[in-house]
Amino acid sequence: MKRLATVRLLALLTAFLVAAGCASLADLADLQSRIQEDGYTNVSVHHQTSNGRDRLTISAVTTDTDDTGARIARAAWDTYQGEIDELVVTVNGKPRGVTAKELEQTYGARQIRPEATGGSSTGGWVAGVGILLLLLIGGVIAVLVGRSRRRTRRIQQMHQDPPYPYYKQP
Repeated sequence: MKRLATVRLLALLTAFLVAAGCASLADLADLQSRIQEDGYTNVSVHHQTSNGRDRLTISAVTTDTDDTGARIARAAWDTYQGEIDELVVTVNGKPRGVTAKELEQTYGARQIRPEATGGSSTGGWVAGVGILLLLLIGGVIAVLVGRSRRRTRRIQQMHQDPPYPYYKQP
């Protein structure tokens, strides 16, 4: 029974964490679809955050040998919901990296407001509150189960025969 409760708690915790990460995965999938609709194949999109810097890496293949990846960079800058501090676009095996400042100079200010990648996202708050509630509920359940078991043990001990036999009178 204790194992089943632990499994349920872990499943619920996993569901909260997955729900918090689904928004960013959906944004990456949307960007990948837009790039594929633009005529590119073998598209791969990856967002990495390291030391507070957000790097978006996109690789794709096209039949145009002179493609510099400008259309991909424009699509990412104008439509991707996440933060972009650095964009690396690899087309036909040729990587080109640009910073957010360079993208802003080339394409102007972003047309969308990027989502923060730190702890201020809505999904992060939902996951945090959910985890806190799970811990609180788990603590209450643990206390109640412990009290119930102690009470059951005391009742069982009261109804048991004494550990030594009574002195029998002849």
